[in-house]
Amino acid sequence: MKSTLVVLGSLVGGALSLHARHADFHQKKDLIPRELAPGCCKKVVTVTVYEDEAAPTTTVSLTSTEVNVISVTAVAVSTPVAPVVNAQAPYSAPAPAPSAAAPSSAAAPAASSAPASTGGIVANGQKWGFTYTPYSTADGSCLSAGQVLSDLTTIKGKGFTTVRVYGTDCDTLDTVGAAARTVGLKLILGVFIKADGIAAAQSQIPQIVTWGNAGNWDLVVMLVVGNEAISSGFCDGPSLAAFVSSAKSALTAAGQGSIPVTTTEVVSVLGANKGVLCPVVDIVAANIETFFDGSVIAANAGDFAKSQLDQVSGFCPGKTAYNLESGWPMGGPSNGASVASPEAQNAAIADIINKVGDKTVIFSFGNDMWKPAGVDQNFGCIENIVM
Repeated sequence: MKSTLVVLGSLVGGALSLHARHADFHQKKDLIPRELAPGCCKKVVTVTVYEDEAAPTTTVSLTSTEVNVISVTAVAVSTPVAPVVNAQAPYSAPAPAPSAAAPSSAAAPAASSAPASTGGIVANGQKWGFTYTPYSTADGSCLSAGQVLSDLTTIKGKGFTTVRVYGTDCDTLDTVGAAARTVGLKLILGVFIKADGIAAAQSQIPQIVTWGNAGNWDLVVMLVVGNEAISSGFCDGPSLAAFVSSAKSALTAAGQGSIPVTTTEVVSVLGANKGVLCPVVDIVAANIETFFDGSVIAANAGDFAKSQLDQVSGFCPGKTAYNLESGWPMGGPSNGASVASPEAQNAAIADIINKVGDKTVIFSFGNDMWKPAGVDQNFGCIENIVM
């Protein structure tokens, strides 16, 4: 099997440290690019790694101190082969993997001349949203309705008003929707784009419309089409813009044109694609994971998130900006000045909530031990949220 992975790493002593992310909650195999300090990005490198599927880890070593963003193609073979490294042009955005575009009816997305109302988006002081996936933190299996209700009760008890979900698998609409109604939470729904591209993701739109038409639209405050899908190489900017436009049309046809529809990306990729995305989104959103910058100490995480959110706001003038994913790990390897520890997580989350909490979705509910070993298993922070 051959899969394409996009990885961000930092060079320390000539060794590239790779950071895995949760690009695909269902397949649980994808890696996502992350940004380092401004001015550090000088080269994009494509690395083809041939690895033994039985091997627990793969180490890629580079000697250039100028490289910090790479794309990796992992090909399973019986015996490891040395990586092949090819330098490319200076970085602007990761090269997208080919994917099917949205239907022809949405091929030419219309500009959003009258942005949808954001009146349903309400924070509780500086607390607004929390990410949630109905997966077991131990093995990634689907949780029962009772377990989901217990988790959302905890989120509500911590003072949050809204839960962000990423897709429709694991019966998310029914189980999370019912629990949200019971405890009094609103929902940010998601359409998840995986490695099989936009064509395979389109069926989630009618699922959402059917569920919403069954008396559930009052729970929905936002629809997010794709989560770092361009960064992952699952689609390109124009194709994603067309898909966002078609999703908006579907909600409008269902009488729900006031629900804001958007997508979310890492800041640099969002900026590189603002020309095609800004005309079709109702609000502008990014995932601002402060830990992966590498120069941010936990106590300043909120200040960094605010500076990034201000930048996002400037991408699409006149449209409200939101940070749809921001957290800090409680364990695993540290990243430069960004220390991974329970104490650092507590300080970082508190500062993020204090500085930009009313426009931020905190990541994530629990540690995800089904992810590859390392820092990405350790972003669970619900227990560190102070009332």
